[in-house]
Amino acid sequence: MNKSAILIIGMLTSGFVQANGWTGNGWTGNVNGFVGNKSLDSDWGEFDSQSEFGIISDFGHQSWPFLIAIDVFASLDDADNKENKSSKGRLRVDAVTSEVMVGIRRYYDFNYVITPYLGGGITSAYGHREIKQSDGTYKDEHDRGVGLWIGGGLVWKPWK
Repeated sequence: MNKSAILIIGMLTSGFVQANGWTGNGWTGNVNGFVGNKSLDSDWGEFDSQSEFGIISDFGHQSWPFLIAIDVFASLDDADNKENKSSKGRLRVDAVTSEVMVGIRRYYDFNYVITPYLGGGITSAYGHREIKQSDGTYKDEHDRGVGLWIGGGLVWKPWK
């Protein structure tokens, strides 16, 4: 499944909560945007720190102890006209990662403007790096993986 389809499915699933009026009859949900930074291991070289954006969403019944969480993230970085010391030429590098996370999330609402949350589950991740050199040579690297995620944060609701 390509990355665009995964992102669209994540957005549609998260938007489903509000679009169908689930917030009545005890159902609740949240859809939040995310902008930040991702740190990768040293295998990514100068691309081990990338800008990241995503959608954090969850839904469930108010009587449940946890909500079902579905999150989608993507990060990217690129460099053009970098000097390649080994071949004395120029190159272009594009580096991208994406993740789809499914799990549970618990909000701790203390009736303040800021609400903390914790969650965890399973994630499917994809990484891709493409290198194009000025002499026409091309190198494409990609990998997929599945693992666990644990996350937490704060939600700021200034109009609560």
